[in-house]
Amino acid sequence: MFQGPFPLLETGRLVLREANDSDDHSVHFLRNDSAVNRYVKRKGSNSLDEAADFIARVRNNFTDQKGIYWCITQKDDDTMIGSICFWNFSEDMRSAELGYDLHPDWQGKGIMAEALRAILWQGFLKLKLTSVSAYTQHDNVSSIQLLVRHGFQHDPKLIDEDNWKNKVFLMDRSAYFEHIQQPKSLKHFLEVANAVKALPYGRTTSRDDLSLVLTEGKGSCSSKHAFLADIAHKNGLKQVDLVLAIYLMDERNTPAIGKTLANSGIPCIPEAHCYLKIEGKRHDFTHINADITAIEPALVSELIIHPEQVNTFKIDYHKDYLKNWISEHKVDLDFESLWNLREACINKLSQEWGGND
Repeated sequence: MFQGPFPLLETGRLVLREANDSDDHSVHFLRNDSAVNRYVKRKGSNSLDEAADFIARVRNNFTDQKGIYWCITQKDDDTMIGSICFWNFSEDMRSAELGYDLHPDWQGKGIMAEALRAILWQGFLKLKLTSVSAYTQHDNVSSIQLLVRHGFQHDPKLIDEDNWKNKVFLMDRSAYFEHIQQPKSLKHFLEVANAVKALPYGRTTSRDDLSLVLTEGKGSCSSKHAFLADIAHKNGLKQVDLVLAIYLMDERNTPAIGKTLANSGIPCIPEAHCYLKIEGKRHDFTHINADITAIEPALVSELIIHPEQVNTFKIDYHKDYLKNWISEHKVDLDFESLWNLREACINKLSQEWGGND
């Protein structure tokens, strides 16, 4: 089932939005242009009125739980240059068919690949689809290459009864999760990282299985960054490091804990936090509003670690730091009291972010 408002999606260059009345000229062109429709068997648009009817129909399809039709636009220009959609959902809403088209002036620029990655993430992570199918003609080489590059596989047993020229390609949930963990470039890795950043904040059921960030659709600062570092390292992206840092958490850099700290009588607590360094620059993918610049002035230590060290090593490292800090700064709290105060602060953050770490 679709939940909430229409899912507006953004990528590095694109905005994928809902169709509106101003898209009638673009829709009319895309459904009539000979180059766009060379490999597509569908009813065209004979007039702007018919294009307007089509727009109304795809908007109603979203309301009626029958399909999601995104207009592809550029971030700096809202003109529709193509479309991409999920439609033909199964009765249980777990499977869908993929469709797409693109203005000839924008083909060959990686636009459709960028849009496809965005909606596959939406489909498998947000809509919880178990499979996606795509139909494309056997001689549409660019479309076939697009699908194969993104993990789809041709199923020769399936036949399109409406168009014998079509090949049927499939991707299931497990194949998608395997594919998403194989970014081919730093650019693609950053797309995955920003998608992970948008996942809800919360603990997975096991710190030892980093892939649960995908399958459970959530993660903490530890699990999200360890997962991302792990796939970066496995795919030879040596520009990516996993960092375990200590920063002095206070009301200025972490406003949600203000009252809790004020009641304790101490101005700050050393907190452990994980993030990535990519080509030497810090990036925080903990949650959608995470901003590494908020804590950078308060950083007191940074340590590059391996993904598996976010488990017990991170906790032990943090506790040892707190014990030394109590001694060096003559803090008027014992370790257990300070740790309990830290837990109370983290609980406040959990309420704000929707989880805990």
